[in-house]
Formats: sequence, C-alpha cells, structure tokens
Amino acid sequence: EGIGHGVYLVGDVMVDALHFNQKIAKESSKILERLGLSKESYLLMTVHRPSNTDNKENMQSITSALERSEKTVVFPMHPRTKKYLKEYGMLDKMPDSMFCIDPVGYLDMLCLLSNAEKVLTDSGGVQKEAYISGIPCITLRENTEWVETVQDGWNVLVGADEEKIYSAIQSFTPISPQRDVFGSGDASERITRILTEWEYFICQGNGGDG
Repeated sequence: EGIGHGVYLVGDVMVDALHFNQKIAKESSKILERLGLSKESYLLMTVHRPSNTDNKENMQSITSALERSEKTVVFPMHPRTKKYLKEYGMLDKMPDSMFCIDPVGYLDMLCLLSNAEKVLTDSGGVQKEAYISGIPCITLRENTEWVETVQDGWNVLVGADEEKIYSAIQSFTPISPQRDVFGSGDASERITRILTEWEYFICQGNGGDG
C-alpha cells in the first residue's frame, strides 16, 4: 500500500505469550502424572473440524492409522468429535492405546503439547503452538494457514489418508533447525520500546508538554 514509514517488524506476540505460559504450566500442571505419562512417550491428537468429524471414513482412517502405529495417544476429545464418534459407533471401539479424555484447560494442554513426541491435529492454533514449542506436527488437513511451518520442515500435511498418517507417525522427523519464523519471543519488549520512543519524540515535538 506504499506505507514506508512507521512500520516495524517485531515478531508475533503469540510466541511471547506461549513461552510465558509454558513456564507456568511446567510448574503447575500435573496432567502427565495423572495419566501416568513421561516426556516424549506419547502422541497428542486434537480433531474438531467438520471436514474430519462429519466424515465417518475420515475418522476411521485417522483412528486406524493410530492403532496400527501402536503408539500411546492422548486425545482430548472435543464435544463435537465425541458426538460424531458416538453416532458412528466408534466411541466404544477406540484403541486401548488411546487416552480419550475430556477437553483440558490451557495450561494442561500446553504441558501435554510441550512433552509430546509428535502432535496430530486439524487445528490451526495447535499447529502454530507445536512449531513454537519445537514439536513435530502432523496436520490432518490438505492445507494450512501456517505455510511457514511446512516450509520450515516442522509440519507435514497428510489429510485423512491412513497411509500418509501412519507413515508420518513412524518416520516424520524435522531435519533442520527452526528459523524462528514467528520471532524470537521478544515482540512485546520491542513493541513497548518503539511506543516509548514514539511517545518521547511526540512530547519533544510538543515542546515537552505531551
């Protein structure tokens, strides 16, 4: 739009917020103890989008891939997902290796995500949180809002294809370090510094009476 003045690249404040809350979650969340899990001993999965939940074949493909992997899976179940799994007659037939639990609070979710081996999700927010947390992400969709995470090699798009999901669970591993595409976690400090400097210059321009 031709704006060349007064524009600053500071990074994403979501990185700041996530790192801040992960420290709190590390000290306060006891969900791993409650579930009897240890770091990197499980996969974390969230599924809630209509493209998956409203399609019985998609849900069967996803759960079949997980069952074949024989991995422990933590599955905080969205009410929408639970409703459809019940309708499909799948709710009582979930693999024994899958912890189908009620939705969890933000801090417990951060704890589960930060300690997972990998994350499987159709959530845009969880994809981004996984990237910022340095956790490999398998996205159960054909596209993503966060193309940077795929380009950086930390996210793979598999849709609801059973073979692709299974293959990603078994073998998907990022091969390069992250480039911090969303910033390094100091966006709030940068914004504060810029606003403070602007306030100073405005006050100076008004003869110090700002």
